[in-house]
Amino acid sequence: MPDIARRLDISSINIVPFYYFSNATGSQYEEELSKHFNCPAFSWRGFEHDHSGIDFNLFREEYHKYIAKLNGITNFPFMAFTEEDYRIWFNDSSTAVGTLNCMNVEKLIDIQPNGDANFCVDFPDYCIGNVKISRLKEIWEGPRAKKFRNYRRKAPLAICHRCGAKYISEIKT
Repeated sequence: MPDIARRLDISSINIVPFYYFSNATGSQYEEELSKHFNCPAFSWRGFEHDHSGIDFNLFREEYHKYIAKLNGITNFPFMAFTEEDYRIWFNDSSTAVGTLNCMNVEKLIDIQPNGDANFCVDFPDYCIGNVKISRLKEIWEGPRAKKFRNYRRKAPLAICHRCGAKYISEIKT
């Protein structure tokens, strides 16, 4: 990747590890959305695996080769993981890596192609409004957004342990 980035005059690379959720985690997320928001949860199914399938020792070896080849290319810290963080990430989908804090409910709005708005680009199940029907300000300040914000501020959803989107709100530009 670093060699290709240099040939294309790209100055940084972003590594995002494989997302996966066990059936138990997905079922818990479905239950949370159903119980608290009367909403079906479908997005996690695209990441449904009980195990990552990653051999961590092989990953670590390849990661070291990747880092050694950067030579001037920035390893963009979208998910600034240590080796230990990667080990945990690939070992168990129910264990948190890094912070469980997610500022997306305070800073981010994702608009789907059909106009539905939500707070999470990875898990857009709970719609807070539609930009084809309402103004963005109304959606952002509306009752559906407030309800979700209040819930998420208290505790993460089951899928938040493996959501890379939470790191979007932490990027310093």
